[in-house]
Amino acid sequence: TNNYYINSGDNVYFYFTPYTNYQISEITLTVGNITKSVSPSRTSITVGNNTYMLSRNAAGMVTLYLTNVTQNIRVSATAYFTKDDVTPTTAISLNRDTRSPFISGYTDGTFKPKNNMTKSEAVSMLYKMSNVSNVTYDNIFADVPSTAWYASQVNTFANAGIIDHTTYFYPNNYITRAEMAELIYRLMGSPEVTTSNVYFLDISNTQNNSAIRYCASQGWINGYPDNTFKPYNYMTRDEVVTMMCRVLNRKYGNMSQKFSDVKPSYWAYSYIQMASSYV
Repeated sequence: TNNYYINSGDNVYFYFTPYTNYQISEITLTVGNITKSVSPSRTSITVGNNTYMLSRNAAGMVTLYLTNVTQNIRVSATAYFTKDDVTPTTAISLNRDTRSPFISGYTDGTFKPKNNMTKSEAVSMLYKMSNVSNVTYDNIFADVPSTAWYASQVNTFANAGIIDHTTYFYPNNYITRAEMAELIYRLMGSPEVTTSNVYFLDISNTQNNSAIRYCASQGWINGYPDNTFKPYNYMTRDEVVTMMCRVLNRKYGNMSQKFSDVKPSYWAYSYIQMASSYV
């Protein structure tokens, strides 16, 4: 822990840069005697009566902007390991011929298309679309208890090298664009990616480089007009189902599902219908 001294009323910025293969998971700020922790997906953090801005760039660096500081402050961040060298086995592969629904709405009749998808939700969704030969029930992660609704899916994917076999899984963290691409890439057998594949300006130092380029070259996920991919942006439910319908080559299907918050004019309406209905 380092101590720094500033004058009352000054502005100060803190930069949290994760090591290679790590990702910032939480930012903690103490102002006076009040402490608040937030996910780096947030654009601000409110402590007491003051709100301070947060931002995260394409490399995963998080910046905390503290303005008009008038009390003692303490800042810290936690990070988690995001990738290891486990080679995926052939025990699990994506079944691109499946015609079953792979996502559902909520009990109140909504789909909540703009909600971010968690890592546990993403793995459970992909599990439904995969050919699984052996299910793993043994606990692998310290934060995935055997009683969790997603435990067998997460443990099975980890045992097959589809997700990394590390100490923690962080099941409630939101999944990023890069992490989602990596899951799909491994389920496809981690095919070779050549220099002719699609490239983006902000992925050269990203551990998911090959996965991103492969998925983009297949037309499953797109970049942005400025030729960036924004690998650390979280994926919303409508973005996920759009990507997965493209992966499964779903172009038509049963349009019987009705969600009160997804009108026919909504840009992802047909994708949401194909993802949540038999086709």
